[in-house]
Amino acid sequence: MEIVEGNLLDIQHGIIVHQVNCLGVMGRGLAAQIRAHYPSVFKEYYKLCKTKVGSEDELLGTIQLVPIKDNPPLRVGNLFGQCSFAGPGIHTNYDAVQTALEKLSIINTRKLPVYFPYLLGSDLAGGHWPTVKSIIESTHPMATIVVLPEKVQALGDNWKNIV
Repeated sequence: MEIVEGNLLDIQHGIIVHQVNCLGVMGRGLAAQIRAHYPSVFKEYYKLCKTKVGSEDELLGTIQLVPIKDNPPLRVGNLFGQCSFAGPGIHTNYDAVQTALEKLSIINTRKLPVYFPYLLGSDLAGGHWPTVKSIIESTHPMATIVVLPEKVQALGDNWKNIV
């Protein structure tokens, strides 16, 4: 696994994976940034969530790939790793993250590079980063973890060892 400094929204080729809830809300964090940067991702996500009203938990452990462009191929992967998002506590469901990432490794038939944000499911969703990182490593050993420059600065010179 590679760890790099950068911004996921600058990726031009591959699959950008981020965690979403099952309720059709992309209101904060990276999800809100993706919603603003790639409106089609939110449109497809919202449409899928609305088909599951009353049975949202059926989405847990799935991943929705939304095409952004074909040449070179760029996709956003909406990883359904949490049902709720309100209030304190751990909203990330580790089994759901594991299952979704296993599915991604099967459906990524073009073997596109896969990119994850540092602290996937661990910042706003309250998950334990070492646990999530371990899941990523086991399912996508060639993946790239992208760390925002401001996080790198906050972590200091030894940031790659900390991440």
